[in-house]
Amino acid sequence: MSEYKSNNQQESNKTNHIFSFFLILSKSVCCPSQKKTSKMAQIFVVCFLLFALHIIQCNEIIQTIAGTPSFGGDGYVAVKAHLHTPSHVFVTSNNQVYISDSNNHVIRKIDPNGVISTIAGTPGAFGFVGDEQLAINAQLHHPSGLFVTEEGEIYVADTYNHVIRKIFSNGTIVTVVGNLNYQILYFNKTICSTETICSNTTIYSNETICSNETICFQKTFNETVTTIVDNLKYPTCVVMWRDELYICDSFHHVIKKYSNGTLTTVAGTINQGGYSGDGGKASQCMLHTPLSVHFDNVTGDMFIADTSHHVVKKVTKEGYITIVAGILNQLGYNGDAIPAQSATLHFPQHVIAVETNNTVELMDFVAPAPAVTAGAIFSIGSSSKASYSQPVSTVAS
Repeated sequence: MSEYKSNNQQESNKTNHIFSFFLILSKSVCCPSQKKTSKMAQIFVVCFLLFALHIIQCNEIIQTIAGTPSFGGDGYVAVKAHLHTPSHVFVTSNNQVYISDSNNHVIRKIDPNGVISTIAGTPGAFGFVGDEQLAINAQLHHPSGLFVTEEGEIYVADTYNHVIRKIFSNGTIVTVVGNLNYQILYFNKTICSTETICSNTTIYSNETICSNETICFQKTFNETVTTIVDNLKYPTCVVMWRDELYICDSFHHVIKKYSNGTLTTVAGTINQGGYSGDGGKASQCMLHTPLSVHFDNVTGDMFIADTSHHVVKKVTKEGYITIVAGILNQLGYNGDAIPAQSATLHFPQHVIAVETNNTVELMDFVAPAPAVTAGAIFSIGSSSKASYSQPVSTVAS
């Protein structure tokens, strides 16, 4: 492992912002040198300009555990492997590390012994093939968000293919949400029906009943029914919460829920990237390019990185949305140990709720790995220990 102590790596080019797509989640596990009651002992950080995956150990020393530019290293220790713009990391409870190696268009895994392997996608080849086949023979297109279940099933935001794909524990891959057409499709169908209306009319002549005549006529009714096929557009994040999938449908500017075969919008207004609705219902608000979503397992609150608004938002379990960190449409870095709602962020790109100590961690494009605790914000990644080159993903384990 390459160790970093008080090194000054080259400064990020802050004027050349790149939207990398990322999400990272993990179960909490303990550092071996800590007591079992110690949570968040290690923090994983993805730096896409350094093509590397770093880990912050219990003693706050930073180590590189995987990555140099390009592709290579399968079957060897991960620190000697080659990555190309890694964007997400997920650490399971049994210390398996999964990485979206985005520009190599593959998903890779580091086992507890530090050996890396490719488990999905074809290195260097992007496309959309391989459903119902082994994932190792499939093609992905800039995969990003990852979520791994306790059963070992992997959900992948196949971002440039506009779909969510699932890798079963036997290695087979399928598409579960979305298709290659990212447009919201509206189908209008005109339904015609004909109704015959009859009435009996009695005709009188000089008050003498002459005859009874039945008069009939037809009336045609036309009704237009609109069927909506709801697709995804550059999904960047996928999370399973209480057996339902939540997806950052980033370029539709919404958070969606997939349950029982149905896709519904739970936050934001589809195809409207703007700002409105703070303090009201999340389903009636507006977001702008949300890139990450995570849940607090204790409270049930949902946290959203509303990236292009430079804020982090919270949606209560009752469905109301508020800003908890950042100042709307103000980007930058104005220090630590200040109220989180007075802090400026710079394209926050990942958020995780750490329920054990009432903390929300987020990945800021300029100030890496700030943490919001009791309403105040602190940096946990930019210090005398090390600096980062455009971090895009972090996870505690």
